Amino acid sequence: MTYLRTLRLFFSGGVFNEYRLQEDYVEFKTNEGRWRILSDSEMELHYRFNTELARWLRSNQRAANTPRAVLT
Repeated sequence: MTYLRTLRLFFSGGVFNEYRLQEDYVEFKTNEGRWRILSDSEMELHYRFNTELARWLRSNQRAANTPRAVLT
């Protein structure tokens, strides 16, 4: 079974931002919004300020590059 890796950040008042990895890009939505692709400049800001999203993306990148054991 395949699934999209997602990150949900919660804020006061029941508000949240959700991010998901989709192919070669990152999608974003608020709890009341629609999914949209983050632009290159938005991504650059996340990495520049080392946001929770940037840290999550880095950890997913490391996980994707880690060899997995083959079960026989």
